[in-house]
Amino acid sequence: GSIIQRLYGKVAGSKFVTLNVRYRDHTHLFGVGTHRGTLFSALYETVLELGITIKTSSEIIDAKWNNGRVCPITISGSVTENFDLLVDASGQKSALRKKHGDIKLDRSYPYGAVWGTVRLTSGAFMPDALEQRYKHASHMIGVLPVGKLNGDSFLSAAFFWSMRTADYARWREQDFADWKEYVASLWPETHELLSQFKSHDDLTFASYSDVILKKPYTQNIVFIGDAAHCTSPKLGQGANLALVDAYELSECISEAKDISHALEAFSKRRKKHLRFYQMASRALTPFFQSDSWVCARLRYLVCGIPCKIRITRRIAANVLSGTRIGLFSNMNPGVWAKSYDIRKK
Repeated sequence: GSIIQRLYGKVAGSKFVTLNVRYRDHTHLFGVGTHRGTLFSALYETVLELGITIKTSSEIIDAKWNNGRVCPITISGSVTENFDLLVDASGQKSALRKKHGDIKLDRSYPYGAVWGTVRLTSGAFMPDALEQRYKHASHMIGVLPVGKLNGDSFLSAAFFWSMRTADYARWREQDFADWKEYVASLWPETHELLSQFKSHDDLTFASYSDVILKKPYTQNIVFIGDAAHCTSPKLGQGANLALVDAYELSECISEAKDISHALEAFSKRRKKHLRFYQMASRALTPFFQSDSWVCARLRYLVCGIPCKIRITRRIAANVLSGTRIGLFSNMNPGVWAKSYDIRKK
């Protein structure tokens, strides 16, 4: 991946800086811009090293119970063997959550984004920053460096363009060259990136949802990552939250006397952290992706000015680091690193 030290955003066609947050303003931590395929490969290779059995083509859509153990049911209707615990890490569209999750909220955002991977061929973009441009709150363009993919000698980036979910079909019918010309008119430096896309099919559409569970488990099914707590990607915490879920669940299982106590402890450990980032993401999203002209006008007041004031700039950097668990409290990521080092030894 690429080490990310900064988030930097301006109003399209102007020098008006709306967002300028640096990790170094508060912490020694930094972000990592990475392609989801790279993250998957890292996890997958570790699973292979550990000799864990993998069953492919077995999408799980339901479950039933047998003497207190859980039996996953695949899309073909077949019932697998019984397990002590079923961990659902299947993401935003989890079928198990819909059937067995203790759902408090499950609401789709009106906005999503199309995105694709591009080669960074010039110095027009910062190699250690997520850069964005905004037109009102309805259009947001972003460029995020994601490292050197598949052994490449050059740096790649994720390029994204936000749009209403309802407009996606219309966008696909629009002349592709006209769309690229319009985007480049808002941010001329993106012309070289846009030239790498040849058709609508070169970009993938991503939708967002707001999902809150009353508790992240039902009997001995536990939900982690987006299966448990979808948010808008405004704060870039999706992978972060999922990895912390996995770590804390592992710790709880190691420490508890049985599965039920482990899941209860897991729910308590994750509650404050998840609640804060779900609330923060929900509050910030309308200022960057919505139809609200009021939010677009207030964006500088809510985000731009605080980035110029030392104390609020520190708070913003702290939120960005993913360690906040409340307005005035943080978790210590050093605890995770220490535990990981002990386990490796």
